[in-house]
Amino acid sequence: MITYGKGMEAKALKKQGWSIAAIARHLNRDRKTIRAYLNDNREPGNRKKPQNNDIFIKYEPYIRSRFTYWFGYFCLNLLPLIEKLTK
Repeated sequence: MITYGKGMEAKALKKQGWSIAAIARHLNRDRKTIRAYLNDNREPGNRKKPQNNDIFIKYEPYIRSRFTYWFGYFCLNLLPLIEKLTK
């Protein structure tokens, strides 16, 4: 990601005839990043959204059910202990 100001600077340098590699070196960014901003594939100041291919989503219902089960079990066993300690 580059800031809005850096994006404007990159566009100004491109209009002056700088190469993408030179702009990337000047701004300390990768050539592909600069090219994406110059081609308007990305907007300065906005991060690229991550794709939702997280493996956790696949197992979310199972994990939620297990968490609910164990949390309930833990609470049921903890209540008698709390009662003993408070007496």
